[in-house]
Amino acid sequence: MYKRQNENNRFFSADTLSNNSYRFYDWKVYLENYDSSRNRVQIFYQERYDWFKDRSILKKATKAISPGLMVGISSRKNFNLNYSLAYRMLQISDSSLTNILPENSLASRLNYNLKLLKGGINTNSFLEIGSGLELQKEFIYIEVPAGQGVYTWNDYNDNGIKELNEFEIAAFSDQATYIRVFTPNNNYVKIYSFQYNQNLNIDFRKLIKGKTLVEKFMNKFYNQTAVNTQKKTNDLDLATLVNPLVNADNPIIQQMSNSLRNSLFFNRSSSKYSVELVTQLFANKNLLINGTDFRSTGKDQIKFRWNLNKSFMLNSQVSKEIKKNSSTYMINRNYDIENKEINNRISFQPNTLFRVAVNGRYSEKRNSINYGNEKAFIKDIGVELRRSKRDKGLLNGEIHLVDINYNGESSSTIGFEMLEGLQLGKNITWKLGFQKNMSNNIQISINYNGRKSEENRAIHTGSMQMRAFF
Repeated sequence: MYKRQNENNRFFSADTLSNNSYRFYDWKVYLENYDSSRNRVQIFYQERYDWFKDRSILKKATKAISPGLMVGISSRKNFNLNYSLAYRMLQISDSSLTNILPENSLASRLNYNLKLLKGGINTNSFLEIGSGLELQKEFIYIEVPAGQGVYTWNDYNDNGIKELNEFEIAAFSDQATYIRVFTPNNNYVKIYSFQYNQNLNIDFRKLIKGKTLVEKFMNKFYNQTAVNTQKKTNDLDLATLVNPLVNADNPIIQQMSNSLRNSLFFNRSSSKYSVELVTQLFANKNLLINGTDFRSTGKDQIKFRWNLNKSFMLNSQVSKEIKKNSSTYMINRNYDIENKEINNRISFQPNTLFRVAVNGRYSEKRNSINYGNEKAFIKDIGVELRRSKRDKGLLNGEIHLVDINYNGESSSTIGFEMLEGLQLGKNITWKLGFQKNMSNNIQISINYNGRKSEENRAIHTGSMQMRAFF
């Protein structure tokens, strides 16, 4: 069998060939079985050529050769598997047209789905191993209109210079006035990559018959697990590459992103009450030209839901969180904060159109002695209101009184993190939103936010958005 793709895109500006003009030609020849059982095996050989702009013409710049193998098994009802393996050899025809270096890379991918014990256990996995060249990253912050960014700038040393260690993730929309943009450079490093995703669901109702009292109790449990890990190293050390629990301080790790979430439910589908035990882990490491940046968060949480009657519901949460940040090029951003928090919420909802709720939250945050031993105690009491009416729209609002006791320096990275973007002492925050469908495909949303601390003037932020659905 034979397959090919070809594109020739030429763009002109005042009869001059534009820089975004390009051309490629890709062809593939392969042998594949035709199995009535739906099992599939394919062996292929593929070549790709790319042309880039050279003054007034497009000139051939690169050639890539890729032999490979693909296998698919889907003949069984409760199991299917797909596997692919490809080896890519990149050749540079004209080095003046591209800064990409010639290199050989390997990509291997496996994914499967499996059901066991009549659907009581469901799992699916994705595994990928490869190699290639990685561009080292550097970034800058660009100012954008308020609310359209992600980061905020705090001039901690009052020198008027926007330094990298003075940008934080914004806590409020009016602070979100900067975005982070990665800028290109010519520094490439050889990397080996590994990606693994695993999801596992266990439904005890399908595993246990539920005849005895103990079995009926076990039937009320349900467990969900999700594991995701991505890693890139500059050395082919399989033990480090594939182990999701390896220490991020290992110098051969260039980039890493690990996450794990496990939720154990008790009585999840009950209309009366339920309990959930949650464990979350997240770790991220980036290698930049400046150095490495590592962040991690670990959280254990117990959630309790109790419907007192048809109108009143109580939600309670108890959690312990450890948040770490380690940077080799921005020492003032390093911290190790432990946060213990209790959150209670009681809501009154007599019908689907009206709801009012009262929230109470108490939080204790402590930074490690090695990084300053700062402490923060936060008390938060709030009221939420939601009112909707057919053809009239949806109105929602909330107000919070937040009292913060903090013994550290407020104007710092640690202070911004522990104070949650607010100020020492008493704070008030409020939100008001209105949403209405103007017609069958037009929706308008109006939002107003504000906050006020003891020693600062109130900050007001408003926005309006209109959406069209086609």
